[in-house]
Amino acid sequence: MQIIETPVYRKAFIQYLRRGTPLDISLKAMTEERPTTHYIWRTTGDDKVRSSHAANNGKIFAWNNPPETGHPGEDYNCRCTAEPYKPEVSESSLQWVTSIVDEGLRRWAWYDFVLHYYFGGGRAIQLSDVGHLQDVIDASREHVFKGVERQIFKEARATVSGSFNDTFENTYRFYSVSFIHGRSTVEGRYNGTVSRSGNALYITAEVAYNFSDVFTDPLDIREREGGSSDPEAIQADELIDSEVGGQYYDVLDSWTTRLTATIHIDSDKSGYRE
Repeated sequence: MQIIETPVYRKAFIQYLRRGTPLDISLKAMTEERPTTHYIWRTTGDDKVRSSHAANNGKIFAWNNPPETGHPGEDYNCRCTAEPYKPEVSESSLQWVTSIVDEGLRRWAWYDFVLHYYFGGGRAIQLSDVGHLQDVIDASREHVFKGVERQIFKEARATVSGSFNDTFENTYRFYSVSFIHGRSTVEGRYNGTVSRSGNALYITAEVAYNFSDVFTDPLDIREREGGSSDPEAIQADELIDSEVGGQYYDVLDSWTTRLTATIHIDSDKSGYRE
């Protein structure tokens, strides 16, 4: 195992040389492959402990998701330590798409949305018909899926055993897919069941997602793109310049997922917090 002398260790070593501050050799063992994914925050328990660090004492944190204070030993003169933690429960969570993603033959560019604004008569379009659905789902995995998972885990811990369901709704930025989506709404509903064995909760849930947006501002699109040599883009620009009347329209679609998870019943002892 490759030992890495991290900045945290070097700072602690300097304090040891200058002031005789006890050196926690475990700081040197922070490696690219830590022995555990989580740790228990431990303070020295005296009156010199920062209040923010005292609040962390005994709590469990993930190495890849530090608390606001940073990891133990990272703050100046911090004497706190990270006790390796192996959860009583082997936790896991997986959410995968169960609906068919039927994409269109060609992915729409920004000017296709402009042309539809002028010639579509306000007819709503489906993401799958314009080749954007899979990209929207992929963009949802981190910020949308994770938020829904946290809500499900909170509900499951409150239920402990039996069935549960609820709705969700929020707005998200989908500029990574295309700036024409801007801030779009994702809402839906989940139906789940949870059972308990010891300190472990076993969860399954079916989740239905609904995406909705409204295309309203072709002028903003021209200002963002501008100067295109594509004939269709030029046609879209000419339509805007001639101020031909257009009509707003909805951009919609939906998909479903299935979630299976095993989590600790106690949020403070879990890698999956609410």
